[in-house]
Amino acid sequence: MTKLAVSVNSANDLLNSFFVRDLEKIISNVKSNNYGVSLDAYVEHNATERINIEADKEALFEIFDPSHLPYGKWPSGYPLRSMQQVAVNISMDKQKLTQKIFLVNGPPGTGKTTLLKDIIAANMVERALLLSEFDRPDDVFTNEIGTITYKGFDKCSSEEYYY
Repeated sequence: MTKLAVSVNSANDLLNSFFVRDLEKIISNVKSNNYGVSLDAYVEHNATERINIEADKEALFEIFDPSHLPYGKWPSGYPLRSMQQVAVNISMDKQKLTQKIFLVNGPPGTGKTTLLKDIIAANMVERALLLSEFDRPDDVFTNEIGTITYKGFDKCSSEEYYY
């Protein structure tokens, strides 16, 4: 019988990542100063404000606090796992989300689409709550910002529909 020793941290070890070849290429390019401004901006943007929730358990518990749960949730028979819920909470918290890009990665079948559906549902409910503050929801659309034309479809009135 063979025993297999597994470290608790091995699940998060970059060496076990399915991105290992991409990471090796990035490391090589960074060592030779062969990278673009996008990588630099992504890595450096608000770097001093980032929170490592694996190391800072108090920050993790604060983000995971039920008071940060969004009002909307995708109707599913499966609840989000704890780290998925943390990602949803952060994505919906305008003060914690300091970057314009929010990245979630993982192997196939780990719940990325499920997480995205919850973010979409939370956004829909948040927008509905904003619309409910108006006496007439149409009042939101008071300023015309432009007209979209596509092959003559700009000529239809509100009563006409094209299929």
